Amino acid sequence: MTRVKAGNTEEANASSLFRRSRHRLRSRQTGSLRPWYSKEHLPDAAKSFGVEKAWRFWSLSDPAQHQATYQFSDQAALDQAMNGDDLKRLVTDFDRDWPGVTRTRELLVLAEEFSAG
Repeated sequence: MTRVKAGNTEEANASSLFRRSRHRLRSRQTGSLRPWYSKEHLPDAAKSFGVEKAWRFWSLSDPAQHQATYQFSDQAALDQAMNGDDLKRLVTDFDRDWPGVTRTRELLVLAEEFSAG
């Protein structure tokens, strides 16, 4: 079971749990990753994980850096996604189509949100 700890005084609220994947690509890979991730991988992962939202980002300061973030409704949804067969399948698919791409994964809990307005 994946358990996210929010610190001493903060507790994870509904919709405050995230999984972030960062990908370091070679320059020749960025163009072909865009349509594959957008049309295949992101929709498949979002549906398989049962997330509330999913985002993709490209770094402005380093064009070889790509990031995907998935928002989960609660701890049970995060646990199910991180320990289920769908994650293994998605990782296998990514490794098959993008060999040699360096990836890191993190689980995050929203500590604070501030609206300026």
